[in-house]
Amino acid sequence: MAFDVATGRIKVGLDPSDTSQDADIQMALNTALSLAEQYCDRKFAFARETLTKYADRFSERVFVDRFPINRIYSITGAGTNSPEAHHDAGVVFTSAGSNPGSKITIDYEGGYKSLPADLEYCLWQIFAAVWVDFDPANTNGGNVVVSGEIKKRSIVGVGSVEYTTSADSIASTTVSDWSAVLPGATQAVLNLYKRRVA
Repeated sequence: MAFDVATGRIKVGLDPSDTSQDADIQMALNTALSLAEQYCDRKFAFARETLTKYADRFSERVFVDRFPINRIYSITGAGTNSPEAHHDAGVVFTSAGSNPGSKITIDYEGGYKSLPADLEYCLWQIFAAVWVDFDPANTNGGNVVVSGEIKKRSIVGVGSVEYTTSADSIASTTVSDWSAVLPGATQAVLNLYKRRVA
């Protein structure tokens, strides 16, 4: 399997040759990947990029966005004469900490050429959670809740909670945690891919 539009067509119940919703599927794929990357504080897709960071006086570590690091093409800046790297953790060690504020430029490639199966599973779970917002067949827009189905809940000796009874739709409130798009099992797996700084 792959995390791509062709597989996305099958996931949303389309015929593999039906390209009518490709733009929506691609947006949902991009959103799912972006949410996972934000949660883990890293980038997963394999690519080459040039990263510019500024050294602080407390650390001689430079964290790259894409890891595992596959290859470092060049490192320039103060304190980068003989850098070392922890490829799996996405960390480049320099002596730049002795030059606070110095600019360090790293040309490297990193990320996953092929997504690990558990990570791909998580991305598809997030895709499923966000697809309702992109699905053209969903006329309610995904983030809409129809109110009025339950008017009041009472617990004897404790109290009651009364809900709105209008038949109108109300927009859902913003959730302050990740649970709306990252179910618990997905978060548990993504926690294995989070950047860990000690």
